[in-house]
Amino acid sequence: MTAIAKGTVAEPAPIIETDSSNVLAYFGAQSTTLAAAVFALFAGLALLFWRWYTVGRDVRERTTIVPEYEPPDKLRPAQLGVVLDESADTKDVTATIVDFAVRGFLTITEEPSEGLFAKKDWSLRATGKATNLQPYEATVYGGLFADHPGAVKLSELRTHFVGTLRSAESELYADVAYQKWFTARPDRVRQGHAGLSVLVILAGAGLAWLLGRTVGAGLVGVAIIVVGFVALGVARWMPAKTAAGAELLRRVLGFRQYMEVAEKERQRFAERENIFSEYLPYAIVFGCVEKWARAFKDIDVSAQTSSWYVGNAPFNALVLSSSLQGFSSNLGSAISSTPGSSGGSGFSGGGSGGGGGGGGGGSW
Repeated sequence: MTAIAKGTVAEPAPIIETDSSNVLAYFGAQSTTLAAAVFALFAGLALLFWRWYTVGRDVRERTTIVPEYEPPDKLRPAQLGVVLDESADTKDVTATIVDFAVRGFLTITEEPSEGLFAKKDWSLRATGKATNLQPYEATVYGGLFADHPGAVKLSELRTHFVGTLRSAESELYADVAYQKWFTARPDRVRQGHAGLSVLVILAGAGLAWLLGRTVGAGLVGVAIIVVGFVALGVARWMPAKTAAGAELLRRVLGFRQYMEVAEKERQRFAERENIFSEYLPYAIVFGCVEKWARAFKDIDVSAQTSSWYVGNAPFNALVLSSSLQGFSSNLGSAISSTPGSSGGSGFSGGGSGGGGGGGGGGSW
């Protein structure tokens, strides 16, 4: 018999099988471990619900929503936007800039396209009439013309305005807390609960490792990790409104309801001067620009808008709403762009206005 030298034929690799019994032993398959994990899970979820019920729930006195025919307490669009969705965001700042135009603080002009495939652009020109601005408004207005005194194109704001945007959002949060509409700044409440949730997740991971290595009950730690992730997901609903804030929200919803069914009451609008322009920034916040414009499709609104919006062609309310939604979309993209961002950098004529946003804690 001829001997074969070692190494002439490749040796098969060893077959490694996972010992499922070791995995089960680590996490714990015993009934006592399962019971402890289930108890930890439901106890954690119950504690989370109790926390929301006692701290994150709005204080409500009345829940019936009735139409409001003007902005509650003559508050600005961005303020209503934060009360509505508990978030200060690009949509609120965009509505504020359009509100500046309606109030005569600046003008919006469509720039002529320089070719068939040219990207649409708009210019903003200061009128020098901006007075009695709230802190967040002063920040936005100053930021628009900081690098281009007197006039600026939307395309020139790209990557340069994001710092102003964040400052304005912070001042909006400070404003709603100062007005006592919330028990605390919504952004800091969310950040606090999110941070606590991350700590719970890390603690659960550490406990899973420790219990798994020592007594084979790692599943208890996994249950705590699950509670932490659930808490992280519901952190957005933890900001709570005061009784005054909940009442204001009820009125804001009534005003939004009025604007969303505006088409049914056209005659009433025809009798009220400048109402189309005055309420247009609120329509941006509520996400109902097109619905609002439809109520005026047979009404001449050129006298209301010609002083602050200059287009490239004759238009009615519907045409203006389409142009304004394109403007709002491009404005939102421009002011939120960071120096390192590359997506969504082009300007176009399309786009839609800002949405209503997600509801916050104790939403209606």
